[in-house]
Formats: sequence, C-alpha cells, structure tokens
Amino acid sequence: DAAGDLFGTTLFGGSAGGGCVFELSPNGANWTESVIFNFTGKNGLEPGGSLIFDAAGNLYGTTAGGGVGALGTVFELSPGASGWTETLLHQFNKNNGGETPIGGVISDSAGNLYGTTDGGGTAGFGTAYKLILSSGVWKIQYLHNFAGSADGAIPLAGVVVDSAGDVFGTTSQ
Repeated sequence: DAAGDLFGTTLFGGSAGGGCVFELSPNGANWTESVIFNFTGKNGLEPGGSLIFDAAGNLYGTTAGGGVGALGTVFELSPGASGWTETLLHQFNKNNGGETPIGGVISDSAGNLYGTTDGGGTAGFGTAYKLILSSGVWKIQYLHNFAGSADGAIPLAGVVVDSAGDVFGTTSQ
C-alpha cells in the first residue's frame, strides 16, 4: 500500500484455522505482522492467490473453499475504524458453474474482476470468469468453460487483461 505495508494470505491458520489475510508493516529493520481477517468456512476457507487493492483501499481476493456451496468465494475486505469488513461478492456452488477459485482476481479499468476456477464448468475442467458490478450487485459471467482437450484443463493461476479487453491465462493440463 502507500505506506509500504505488504498484504498476503495464508492457506491455513488464523484464529479459526481456515486461513487469514495479514499485513506486514515496516518497523525499522524488522516487520510487524497483523492478522486483519480470519476465514471460518461460512465466509470462505483457504484463501490463496494474490490480493488486489482498488482506489478506495478495499482488498479483493479468492478462497478455494467455504461459502454457501463450500466451493470457494470471491471476497472484498473494506477498511474501517473497527477493522476490516468482509463482503462476499460471489459464492461458487454446484449450480452455478465454476468451483475452487485459487488464482486470485485482477481488475480492469471499469472495476470488473476476472479470475479462474480449477474445477467445475460444463466439463468439470475449470472456467475463466468475469464479475461485473451492476446496480450494486455483483454478477458472474463465465467467459470460458475448459473442455480438457485442445483448450486445456484446470487453470491454477489467474489471468491478465490487455487494453483491448482480451483475457490471457494458462492451464495446468
């Protein structure tokens, strides 16, 4: 962030054992760690991938599990006077396409979020998705369902978006 603090996630640990978001602040020659949010299962589980900031100082990321369908979430953490508050932007489940988003998210200039899931989709080999904020509600759009053949399978990393809006990524198989 602007103060030189570093932010990251742990897959496990935290007060409930479901992972956490931490902040490292420079303290002379050392760094001081603060856990800013703990995942408990209902609100997500096993955060992974990178975190991103928006212009207002909110953090965005993904969890590989937890949420209503137990198949992962996309979350926003907003700073406030009494700590950080989580908003679940999307909860993956068997009925809505992808599952297990582990690669984090990125944002385009319009504030849309992009990411991948390593499972689910029409063939079960993962998806690439876009979250769009419309009238105060985040809506998911699946950009691609991986078929496990010539187009690859199981994307484990996130994606990048160029200035023309083209989305690029990789699959692990």
